[in-house]
Amino acid sequence: MGAPKGLKREPVKNLLEKLVLLVLLVLALLPFASSHPDGLERVVHRLGIGGASPVSYAAPLPDYNLPGGGSSPAASLLSALAGIALTLVLCVGMGLYLRTKRNSDG
Repeated sequence: MGAPKGLKREPVKNLLEKLVLLVLLVLALLPFASSHPDGLERVVHRLGIGGASPVSYAAPLPDYNLPGGGSSPAASLLSALAGIALTLVLCVGMGLYLRTKRNSDG
């Protein structure tokens, strides 16, 4: 016999609840994010030792903002959620890959 009808939807519902909780947590912590550069960047600018160097690659979220989004709280929220989503997708993808690789080896 198969699993009861509602059992397969529970993991999806559980995941959605966790995602909503994560968005609320990001919203609650967003006002505490610093608009100042990190310590190392501040020291480099203060000592004038940084200088301009050629960019070897373009960052996907430069300065933690989406391209063209500016620095408004809404843009910061969107970039935070995009970063979380990207990390989640990469981790789940790697987990699925490793699981299929382990199952095929074994």
